[in-house]
Amino acid sequence: MFFSGLHYLEKLILSNNQIENIDENAFNYLINLTEMDLSSNMLKLIPNLFNYSEKLILLDLSLNNLKFIPENLFQNLKNLKTLFLWSNNFKTIDSSIFSNLDSLNTLELSNSHIRHLPDDVFYSLIDLRAINLAMNELETVPANLFAKNSRLEVIKMERNAFFTKHT
Repeated sequence: MFFSGLHYLEKLILSNNQIENIDENAFNYLINLTEMDLSSNMLKLIPNLFNYSEKLILLDLSLNNLKFIPENLFQNLKNLKTLFLWSNNFKTIDSSIFSNLDSLNTLELSNSHIRHLPDDVFYSLIDLRAINLAMNELETVPANLFAKNSRLEVIKMERNAFFTKHT
């Protein structure tokens, strides 16, 4: 394994490498990793990729042209505080994707072609302080979208399609 034996590694930056596939065990030995940058690649994410990344605080998956986030991808990231998912191609986000991210403070989803958000997509993000949904394709937002996010300090939603007229 490429990363075996690197038990003290805290930061891993693999951005801009044209990575498409990562073995599901690639990060298993990086038990002290707190920051991971996989941005600007062509990733195809698999569900168990971050199973042993429990100490991760920052994860950057932006600029990967991701179309969806596999269920349970973030299930063991209980300490994650910052998640960058901007400039992907999601269209929608599944309600359960963020369900285990209790410590998340910052969520960056701008410029990801999001058209629809379920009412409860952010409900589990009880510590969320800042969210960026700018430059998406949202026409409407559920009235109770942020109902459980009482600690929110910053909401960015500029340059969406809220005022687009339908004919």
